[in-house]
Amino acid sequence: MSEFDYTYEERQRDVNAGLYVPFYIETPVEDLTVSISAEVGEVITATCQVVDPGGDDIEERMKVRMILFTDANYDTVSAAMTSVTVAATTGMILHSNTADADIDFSTDDLGALVITFTDAAGGTQTAWLGFILPNGKFVEGGQVGPFAA
Repeated sequence: MSEFDYTYEERQRDVNAGLYVPFYIETPVEDLTVSISAEVGEVITATCQVVDPGGDDIEERMKVRMILFTDANYDTVSAAMTSVTVAATTGMILHSNTADADIDFSTDDLGALVITFTDAAGGTQTAWLGFILPNGKFVEGGQVGPFAA
């Protein structure tokens, strides 16, 4: 054992004594459930929930990255949904890249995230949602669109 080893028991002792602030996610992240609604008035909603290994909702704020892909193979990033506005109605957008094809979100404090996709141009865009969780796991979220023309 080197002098830099820090056992779980030692860390818990220091956490309980207020000498150590954990820098890790308190609850193990296992998966993300995603439910995508049908289009209503040019809006499609994706409701997401981070869950633990037991399948229970995580009651903690999380950073989740969403990437839009061109098809169900999830191998090409999409830039085609340029007329679609992406917003978070539960949780919030932290950062957006590449014309809203790569977005970092924060869930609410219950691990929930609700994303709306609004098509203002009457287009027929389609994208597949991919999510990267805090543990690095990639989740295929499903298809958004096509929007009605």
